[in-house]
Amino acid sequence: MGPIFDPVLSKQLAPHEPPFHDSMPRLPNPNFYYALENFVATYTPSVTYSAHRSSIIYSRRVYQEDTWEHFCHMTDAGVLAEQHVWAAVTDVAKNEAFNCTNGDVFMWKRMWKVMSEDFDVEYVEYKEGEEFDIEEWMSKKGGAWDEIVERNGL
Repeated sequence: MGPIFDPVLSKQLAPHEPPFHDSMPRLPNPNFYYALENFVATYTPSVTYSAHRSSIIYSRRVYQEDTWEHFCHMTDAGVLAEQHVWAAVTDVAKNEAFNCTNGDVFMWKRMWKVMSEDFDVEYVEYKEGEEFDIEEWMSKKGGAWDEIVERNGL
């Protein structure tokens, strides 16, 4: 549910026991979703809203030991988009919060191996303390993107 990342605080967070339900009370931890929902709620009743709590939202740090060694779940962009559309046109969804996840679980250490095989690239294990900056890595791939655009007429 997206606790604000803080290396010290993250060790003190009180989790909900799964399975998660939309009607569960808020956790007593700082959370981006809560802050955003509180802000938007200050504009009600003139504005209605719905909060959509997707599962994993990735930033530049893809690898972290906690996601490498433990079960994760994700939210498909199409599923999340359908939930947004439903909430926008459904009266009972006004001023409500909804969790959104595919429901399946995986471990990155297994998924990365499968993806490496599918794309025929070398599989490399995560090493604690190593960081991978995807933004920096992608900034060097301009030629590859140009080729993809050309090949696919984008």
